[in-house]
Amino acid sequence: MADDLGKLLSPAYLRLQAGRCQRLSRSCMDLTTARDLRLMAEEYLVEAAKLEAAST
Repeated sequence: MADDLGKLLSPAYLRLQAGRCQRLSRSCMDLTTARDLRLMAEEYLVEAAKLEAAST
């Protein structure tokens, strides 16, 4: 189970999620939601970078 979670939280997966959030934020008409999605995207990218740094 822990191995499955590790695969789900891979840097590639987190970057995909960040991209989804960024795309959604561009098409969202509600400014607050768009901002929240951009912040979520940034958090995903930060976590991806942390995982990559930890694996080197």
